[in-house]
Amino acid sequence: MEEILKILPYMAPILTALAGIKWGDWILDKLNIKKKKAEVENNSLDNLKKNLDLYQEIVDDLNQKYKERIIDFEQGFNQTIDRLKLEVGDLREINKELEIMIKDQKAFIARQSKSLTYYEHKYGKLNGDN
Repeated sequence: MEEILKILPYMAPILTALAGIKWGDWILDKLNIKKKKAEVENNSLDNLKKNLDLYQEIVDDLNQKYKERIIDFEQGFNQTIDRLKLEVGDLREINKELEIMIKDQKAFIARQSKSLTYYEHKYGKLNGDN
C-alpha cells in the first residue's frame, strides 16, 4: 500500500489524462449543454426582436401610407366641396334669372290673354276656333 501511495502522485495526472481522453468529449458536452441552451435562448430572443422590429416597420409603413391616403382624400374632398359650392352659387344665379324670365313670361301671357279677349269681343271668334 505504501508503494501505491508513493506512485499515486505520479499516477494521478496520467489517470486524469486517460480519463480526459476517454470521457473528455462527454464531459465537455455535458458542460456545454448550458452554454448551448443559453445560445439557443439568445438566438430565439434575437429572432423574436428581429420579428418584432419587422412587424413595427410594417405597421409604421402602413400607418404612413394610410395617413397619406387620408390627407389626399381630405384634400380631394375639400376641393370637391369648394367646386360644388361654386356650382351651387352659379345655379342660384341661374335660378334667379329663370324666375325673372318666368315672371316676365307670365306677365307677357297675361297681356296676350287680355289682348285676345279684347279682340274676340271686338271682332268675334274666328270660324275655325268655335
